[in-house]
Amino acid sequence: MIYLFDSYYTEGFVTTACIGITEWRSEDIEFEKMNFSEITSKYVSGQFYKRELPGILELLDDVKLKSDDYIVLDGYVYLDDIGTRGLGGYLFEELENSIPIIGVAKNRYKSIGDKCIELLRGESKKPLYVTSAGIEIEKSSEYILLMSGEFRIPKMFKLVDTISREKAK
Repeated sequence: MIYLFDSYYTEGFVTTACIGITEWRSEDIEFEKMNFSEITSKYVSGQFYKRELPGILELLDDVKLKSDDYIVLDGYVYLDDIGTRGLGGYLFEELENSIPIIGVAKNRYKSIGDKCIELLRGESKKPLYVTSAGIEIEKSSEYILLMSGEFRIPKMFKLVDTISREKAK
């Protein structure tokens, strides 16, 4: 299973949504869950994990992860070439380095370098920034490129974003 996560912030709260799909090209949701949590940490650039990791871990309590599963996050796994962890890196560690994590960011982080692949999808001139742990970065990029949808943001990734926003209201 491929689990996609996204978070959305409202006043004092974060909504975390997760959907599961069975194949990279899939357009059918096999799993859907979400939660609401209080924001316990102020915004600090590069430290989204403090705000988003608790909600992701809470959702994963209801998932029986298997070694052939993948997790795809909105954000970075690593923030630079020396391995400074982003949200995905902290999640990878929490899961004892057992499940591949792919981070897909819409904006370039200032210190990101070779541990990131800039990926163009559809006719977009603006790349997505792909990072990963537990899987080769090139393979991660191939998987994101395979995902359904003709635009920059894969269809199912956009869907999990929409779910988190709509449920937060």
